Amino acid sequence: MNFTTEFKSFMRGNFPAKTVSATIASGQDLEAYTALGINSSNECGIYGSTGFETAYGVTLEAIDATGGSKEVEILKTGAVDVSYIVKDDSVTEKTMVVDFNKQSLFMETV
Repeated sequence: MNFTTEFKSFMRGNFPAKTVSATIASGQDLEAYTALGINSSNECGIYGSTGFETAYGVTLEAIDATGGSKEVEILKTGAVDVSYIVKDDSVTEKTMVVDFNKQSLFMETV
């Protein structure tokens, strides 16, 4: 991954950033920096959408899984600028921040 100026602005503070491999559920078309939820089948989709209510991680790049599930690296822990995060409209920013803080993915207002 090419760490662009945008990515450097997205990351915040000194909390250790860790990536993990995750399966994006079939049918998902996600933007970079999308908040992810995980379902009972251990597949990820946009956090807050039906079936993906459990906070899990954040995409680091756009992901097109419309043709089938896809294995990708996602950000699991770290500190990020919340203004970059893409989420389902049904979830408030406050709820999202609380849920992801519990996962050691700290979303900060800059």
